[in-house]
Amino acid sequence: MADPGSALLGGRYRLLGRLDQAGGPWRARDEMLHRDVAISEVPLPPPGPGREAVLATVRAAAGLRHPAIVTIHDVLVAADRLWMVCELIPGRTLSQTLRTEGPQPAERVADIGLRVFDALRAAKAVGVSHGGLSPDAVVIAPDGRVAVSGFATTGSYGDDMRDLGVMLYTALEGHPPGGQGTPMTMGDIPLTDPENAPPPDGPLAPLLAALLQDDPSSRPDDESVRLTLLRIAPRHRLARRRGLLLVAGALAVLLAASVAGGFLWRSGTTQPVAAATPSPPLILPTHFSAPLDPCGFLTNDQMREVGIALNPKRADHECDWLSADSTQPRSFRRDLTIYALHFTAKGGDTGVERARLYFVNRLQQEIGRKTATFGQPIRHTVPPKIYDGPGEQAYITEYTGDSVSYTTEILFRVGNVLIAVQYSRGNGSDPDRVTSTGAKKIAGWIERSLAEG
Repeated sequence: MADPGSALLGGRYRLLGRLDQAGGPWRARDEMLHRDVAISEVPLPPPGPGREAVLATVRAAAGLRHPAIVTIHDVLVAADRLWMVCELIPGRTLSQTLRTEGPQPAERVADIGLRVFDALRAAKAVGVSHGGLSPDAVVIAPDGRVAVSGFATTGSYGDDMRDLGVMLYTALEGHPPGGQGTPMTMGDIPLTDPENAPPPDGPLAPLLAALLQDDPSSRPDDESVRLTLLRIAPRHRLARRRGLLLVAGALAVLLAASVAGGFLWRSGTTQPVAAATPSPPLILPTHFSAPLDPCGFLTNDQMREVGIALNPKRADHECDWLSADSTQPRSFRRDLTIYALHFTAKGGDTGVERARLYFVNRLQQEIGRKTATFGQPIRHTVPPKIYDGPGEQAYITEYTGDSVSYTTEILFRVGNVLIAVQYSRGNGSDPDRVTSTGAKKIAGWIERSLAEG
């Protein structure tokens, strides 16, 4: 590439110097539009299918328009290389931020991750993958904007999701997972020692464990990733809280109007309609001092609703129900098992910390599980994934083991207690989603039972 201060590149762009000391993009001046830009140099393969594939990817990337994606303004093509002229965003890369500030708190990592995820999904929608996502490709502006550069490389969206997991892990821990690459350093001092560092803990840990799976089919779906990041990112939690307050305010106005008038009127009729009172939000305990009885979560009416007998079998931390009518055809029979694991402080860890770690380990084990308790092969028809359902952490999965039963399992944590719901039918498949619907309903009932004490 030409030296700074030499003739204009493409007759328009004057190179001013490197943007960093690692030999990355150049800062340049667009003499036509009088603005600063960033210019990256990309080697081109020899003429042929390989070169056409690169050029097609660049053309697609140049069409991306999203607040979290660095815009490509112009592309200059030469015999053996091309130059991409991009928007210049003031600020630091995530790598530079880690080197000056150290590992970031989970809420900020989730906030950054949410914007990066949205960028990846917007690119995926038009058939573009990043293929090289790293902390170096993420720019954080002083006004809080987060933008991803480098979308003109090639790769797969599945790889992008694992790279997202690596990036989030690095931002949270100060080093890549599993010894990949070298630790981030502050000056010449490593931020953390990956050899002695414990596995990540906290609200992002289950998501990281799932994203870092080698098998793309074992990773969570897009909606699970986004919902998890939304639950943790502070500004988005605040936005949701404000939205709830607005809804609550509107309901309060309607309720006040109904009280003043005695009733509300249905449009087009003279019949009064009673005003509906919104259900109060569930307030869950943060700690349980004693183990819970899993056989006591459901009422008799609830047991009848999901088709199980009223006389469960008790075991240690476990309660089992068989179908209410064993004479029915097997595909109509329902079985239910509920576990309730209670954790207390031990070895310097609180009960809540031990429950969180168990949740992460259980999720990892479920992702890699190939056989059931008695050795039958397990086939996950719905891979374990983060579930925005009951409790503070939850995952959901569906599997069949012996071709004569189908199970939906939900594991969720409330404070220092883990609840597992396993709802099965006597059939090798679940075309009408009976187990999924039932397991979610049962988990919701248990959550309300815990909230009501």
